[in-house]
Amino acid sequence: TASWGPGYGVDAFTMLQTGYHIANEGTVMIEGDSRVPPPWMVQLSEVRSVGVAPPGASLLVAPVYVVWPGAQSEIPRSDHGGIRRASPGGPRGEGTLLVPPFGPGALLASLTTAVAMGLLAVIFLTFGGGWAAVVGGLIAGLGTAAWSIAAHYYWQHGPAMMWLASGMYLSASHQVWAGAAFGAAGLTRPHTLVIAAATGIGRSIGERRWKPALLIGMGSLIGLLVLLLYQKQVFGSWSLFYGVDPEYSGRATSLDFGWYGRNLLNALFHPQKGLLIYAPFLLVLIPGIAAAWRAAPSWVRGSALGGLVYLLVQYKLRTFNDESTAFGYRYPLEAMIALAPLLFLSYTEWVRKRRLARWAFAVAVAFSIAFQFTGAIESF
Repeated sequence: TASWGPGYGVDAFTMLQTGYHIANEGTVMIEGDSRVPPPWMVQLSEVRSVGVAPPGASLLVAPVYVVWPGAQSEIPRSDHGGIRRASPGGPRGEGTLLVPPFGPGALLASLTTAVAMGLLAVIFLTFGGGWAAVVGGLIAGLGTAAWSIAAHYYWQHGPAMMWLASGMYLSASHQVWAGAAFGAAGLTRPHTLVIAAATGIGRSIGERRWKPALLIGMGSLIGLLVLLLYQKQVFGSWSLFYGVDPEYSGRATSLDFGWYGRNLLNALFHPQKGLLIYAPFLLVLIPGIAAAWRAAPSWVRGSALGGLVYLLVQYKLRTFNDESTAFGYRYPLEAMIALAPLLFLSYTEWVRKRRLARWAFAVAVAFSIAFQFTGAIESF
């Protein structure tokens, strides 16, 4: 159900457009009529613009564009700045955009999301889960917005989840490579670096050694430095927030905790975007968190705390409603990767030992998968 063209969201579209220009022009700059309006792009001159998103997702898709056949096409602009079905040919006007092929986005959206879910299943197996680990990976893929959102359009979510899951898995025995994976996640979505820090610290606490935190931190720091160099080169500023809508940076320092509290409640319970509405199986797992916490190794606790902090930061900066037509939620996806090992232990340590809880979990999973199936098909 990945999208190969029609109805492409403008946020995700800018990732593809930038990746295409990296592959074919050797630059992240978009020139001429191909530009989309703010806040998705920053206009650097009368003819040059650049996407506001960090470069990680665009850098990942660029090699695919090097070998992908097909030139850019003309498509009409929608009134709200979205991207509609391609219609090659005809004169170019103010109501059109010159866009790259959508195939590489469909390919990588599906592939990166699938790799992330597979790595979660492998992580679950380290807890001795057996078939429960395999089923857990399938639930993570089909019962969450990983299916209807991350695997549908080439958002940042698929690549970020893949790098996070890679870092979590590699942190057990390959801390340098784990740090590199976390750094790639930070280059894709910068605030995922809190998950890297928490995982590394958790490893060091559990192993009573400083080395895991140091090595993971060094790799993650490389990703942060590359991002800062990118900001300096493109925008002329060392700030991570330069080029981002000023409204977001304003929220970061805002003391309006009333708005923040309402935003968090809506993020969890809003009928159209609420995480617990569209993933009700989480409600069954929550009572088992205490048992899972007692059974969890230190790195799982650290990763979970990092995911929670990530989520709190995300909703401090952004409203729960991303103002897109995306089905359900999408912002919690990276946090759910970080929380997944603890949630899996909640099942094995609490839910699986209680017959009523097992039935409730099965029903909730069925509803969650049905919701995501509906969203995936509607989007498709």
